[in-house]
Amino acid sequence: MQSFDLRIGGTWGALHPAALTRINSGNFASRQKASDLHPETEMGLTAVKVDCGGRPLLRSSAKPPPAATPLRAKPMSVERSESIITRDRAGHDYRSLLVHVEPGLVASHRVELAAGLARRFHARLIGLGAEALKPVISADAFSGQLVVEVYQQLQNQVEIELKAAETAFLRDAAGGDIEWRIEHADPSQAMARAARAADLIVTTADEARSGDVFTRLEVGEIVLISGRPVLVGPAGHGHLAGEKILVAWKDTREARRAVADAMPFLVRAQGVLVHGVCTPDEVETTRVAVDDVAKALRRHGVAATAKVSTAPNDRKVAAELNASAAAFGADLIVAGAYGHSRMMERVLGGVTRSLLTDPERYLLLSH
Repeated sequence: MQSFDLRIGGTWGALHPAALTRINSGNFASRQKASDLHPETEMGLTAVKVDCGGRPLLRSSAKPPPAATPLRAKPMSVERSESIITRDRAGHDYRSLLVHVEPGLVASHRVELAAGLARRFHARLIGLGAEALKPVISADAFSGQLVVEVYQQLQNQVEIELKAAETAFLRDAAGGDIEWRIEHADPSQAMARAARAADLIVTTADEARSGDVFTRLEVGEIVLISGRPVLVGPAGHGHLAGEKILVAWKDTREARRAVADAMPFLVRAQGVLVHGVCTPDEVETTRVAVDDVAKALRRHGVAATAKVSTAPNDRKVAAELNASAAAFGADLIVAGAYGHSRMMERVLGGVTRSLLTDPERYLLLSH
């Protein structure tokens, strides 16, 4: 293939190899842009002819480039601002909620709470009936037939109670996207397994005081073992507005996870207070931390502010958080849950235990 040279303003230069595919038998198309010949030729040059030596002769028709117009920020319309907020909220939604159901009025109120939240978030509500079979113990070696009969009676009773729980769930959660499941197992362990299908577990403080160990969900245990955020309603709970929320901040993994898990509530709130309670010698470092969290939340469109106060012990920390929430008008406290296993028993940390003992308002806890 013949090589070509490019002449621009009396200066010869090698024609870019990519241009060779545009040349046929030495005849160069009239008025072809020079930028087609070389990717870096952006001067507005125009090819006018090809000389007899196979050298395309270019004549410049370039004009001085216009002065750059400075970019100015265009004010965002109210409609676009609202659409961005709506889109951000949609990205922070719970898609499935899980609630434990047993026969009785306490469970009915819990299901109504969960169903209302599911409608708020356009989420599926999963109801779980779980009950462990009570053990049958006999000291009489010749009472085998009696043990079998008692066992059968207990098994029938479990089936009746689970069926009653299902009927109550379908009634109390009617009209929504719902799903029913059952397990013949310890309720806390069954809930922990079912939590894989949920974004949020909904329970109430009075659940820990209802039923017996074979039908009762242990709220503290499910917080520690489920791997999901747990919303705990206070005894005699009313409507959860979530317009004002207090974030109980401690610079730990659990607190960071709680904030992330609570985002569907936080982005909908009118005001969020990030409150760090510490000892007097930790005030400065705590203030830096709560300011950081509040700024991060504001980047998500959350109306967040920060506060620091001091308390001498865990019991006083819980009291300070509740007093601050009351003054702020918050009906929900978001907090990390702390606990560990000791002698095969799961033990809650001091502040978590104090908040759960008799909660004054809704709690969202993450471990």
